[in-house]
Amino acid sequence: MKLRPCHPAPLLRPLHVALLMATPLAAAVPLNVHAAPHPAAATAARATSSLPAVQNAQDVPLAAATTPQLLAAATSRDTSPAAALTDSPSQRCAELKSMHIGGTRITSTSWSTGGIEADSMAAFTGGQAASQQVGAHCVIEGEIGARTGADGKHYGTRFQLRLPEQWNKAFLFQGGGGVDGFVAPAVGNIPFQQTTATPALKRGYAVVSMDGGHPTPTPDFGADQQARLDFAYQSTGKVTAVARKLVMQFYQASPRHSYFMGCSNGGREAMIAAQRYPLEFDGVIAANPGFRLSRAAVAEVWDTQQLMAIAPPNAHGQKILANALTQQDLDLVSKAVTEKCDAKDGLKDGVINAWERCDFDPAVLQCAEDNATGSLADNLKTTPATQTAGKAHAAPHGGTAAGPKSHTRQHSTSTTGSSAGTSKVSAGSQTAANDAPLPQCLPAAKVQALKAIFGGAKNSHGEPIYSGWFYDSGINQPNWRQWKLGDSQTAKPNANNVILGGGSLTQYFMTPFNPAFDLTKFDFDRDTSKTYQTGALNDAISTDLSTFRKNGGRLIIITGVSDPVFSAMDQRNWFKQMQADTPKAQDFSRLFMVPGMNHCGGGNAFNDFDPLTALENWHNNDRAPDYLVAQGKAFPNKQMPLCAWPKVATYTGGIPGKLNSFTCR
Repeated sequence: MKLRPCHPAPLLRPLHVALLMATPLAAAVPLNVHAAPHPAAATAARATSSLPAVQNAQDVPLAAATTPQLLAAATSRDTSPAAALTDSPSQRCAELKSMHIGGTRITSTSWSTGGIEADSMAAFTGGQAASQQVGAHCVIEGEIGARTGADGKHYGTRFQLRLPEQWNKAFLFQGGGGVDGFVAPAVGNIPFQQTTATPALKRGYAVVSMDGGHPTPTPDFGADQQARLDFAYQSTGKVTAVARKLVMQFYQASPRHSYFMGCSNGGREAMIAAQRYPLEFDGVIAANPGFRLSRAAVAEVWDTQQLMAIAPPNAHGQKILANALTQQDLDLVSKAVTEKCDAKDGLKDGVINAWERCDFDPAVLQCAEDNATGSLADNLKTTPATQTAGKAHAAPHGGTAAGPKSHTRQHSTSTTGSSAGTSKVSAGSQTAANDAPLPQCLPAAKVQALKAIFGGAKNSHGEPIYSGWFYDSGINQPNWRQWKLGDSQTAKPNANNVILGGGSLTQYFMTPFNPAFDLTKFDFDRDTSKTYQTGALNDAISTDLSTFRKNGGRLIIITGVSDPVFSAMDQRNWFKQMQADTPKAQDFSRLFMVPGMNHCGGGNAFNDFDPLTALENWHNNDRAPDYLVAQGKAFPNKQMPLCAWPKVATYTGGIPGKLNSFTCR
């Protein structure tokens, strides 16, 4: 019999032969077909509609696989690590464009030689506002869950993933800021504006960033139910899953370590990662986190109402928020706080390390009756030695004797859904003390406004809505003013509390969505409860981190004592409660408070430090950080330890400004 010539069959690897011969298919359910088809096979599959192509990086249960799918798998290119990595990194990067992941569209892939554009939204995240140069890497951009929302607008979670050629086997999720709505360059900058520490991407991390599930940095996404969920927490889970699939496909290996790091709302997202995704991350760095955003948004309205009550009118009779407290007023308060509390840590150096023991009371600055221009020395003589029950004893101006703490109640507090404002006071507004003499005292109305603000938002029964605040030296810094007061000399304020916090409150935190709500009429008894629904989704207030701890997670929280939008007192109180509620919390968590620092940097502070290296040493080498080495432009050629709470940097002798002159006590 004459044999017919046949075409040579493709060489089948043993596993593929076994797959094709396996009968019945149902017996092989545990096995999966991992598709990464050879380009020629993929092209043929696309050209033949009857042969559905197997999707890349998605598992098809063998019991459900069709014969064409099995054939496609059998003729596919070897995807073992050794074979896959023979392709050039740029080629592997380009191939990710055709990768299929359920519900996800890869919009672009490109190979970068290392140039990173400036982050235009750095003010919101504490990131780097200047361009940077890193090593060669792959840049992937995509969108998860694209859809049309209930308000008719487009929604989806956009992301950017950067995969360095020289990978350190680690993955970092970079948090956002404000109300998100933008995709910042995924660089993994240490999220403090004055940092000089090396960013994660430059260290070899695969880094991802996202927009939180909506396309613009505005709170109008609150009109859509799913957008609220995505911003609150779901986008974090979605992006983590997709990013890991891309990392696996590119490197043919999973990350050994996964971290999350962010500031402001990105810090909230970091705490959400530890609380709601305790098995996904090995380490979390939460900086100035807006972890109780819903209540902090209410506190912003509280602060604005107190300040508008004392704001002077302009020539047209319009109240000017920016002038409620002049720069000279804030300089006076900062000077008085510093003189009262600076030496409590053993050294008068302009840094209030013993911030918990600062018993400053602004009543010492109040002008004597009918003496609004009297000297401060005369005023102090007329101030009662003891204020009211439970208040601090007044000490001579500049005195260092410790009295009862001025903030002892532990309130449940919140933080705003806005971002870090960095605008400086304009030349046309009030100037610093070296341009004008300091006032010698403050009118009673200003003192009462300060007390109301630092005492925290309350309802008419005196019950706390948001935490109080620590008095600290950073009250006169540009970032504090920009959040609370702004510098607008018109009837339209530009304080962040108004322009960022107001919209967030009416369109996202309050239910129902009501952008027309008049916040000047916000009733702290009636309207606060309208934030409870969103707060339950959004606020990162859980104190049971037992699974995160059991999984080997490490938590580092850092905040500025002079943060003007998210209370450091609230952060301290949450951390204290978490330590009580989570067994062995000291084994996995650290809180670092930065005296004088405002929101995500700034202030009169040692605000340049490296928590990522501390996390690496802790997680990888089991070296828990007792302190962070810090420096700052406000204190040139000096260093100081930022001690893990409850210890503080205490001067023990030697050259001031040298690290070894301090001990954490």
